[in-house]
Amino acid sequence: MNNLKKLREEREIKQIEVANYLKIKQATYSRMETNIETARGNTLKKLAKFFNVSVDYLIGLIDEPEPLKRIEDQKISSENIISKDDITKLETIYEQIGNILKKKTQK
Repeated sequence: MNNLKKLREEREIKQIEVANYLKIKQATYSRMETNIETARGNTLKKLAKFFNVSVDYLIGLIDEPEPLKRIEDQKISSENIISKDDITKLETIYEQIGNILKKKTQK
């Protein structure tokens, strides 16, 4: 996790500030920067959020920092998930179910 120190120094942030954000001791964070200790799970997610970089960058899988991608930033449309033909089929099924329910309530 060599990128931790680089990120922190680029932003002119003190170790204690990051440690406080993570709710850990400054010494623990220092060990993460020097690879004596490894951040895992929620701590890794919090670090990515704090520095606004991907976890892949933090752990060294990629060389260039990428900003976190938020769900609301990603364009998702029904066309990407389900075809128009499938939508038509589902609408037909929904209509048929509605008709069956109407018949049952009329009896």
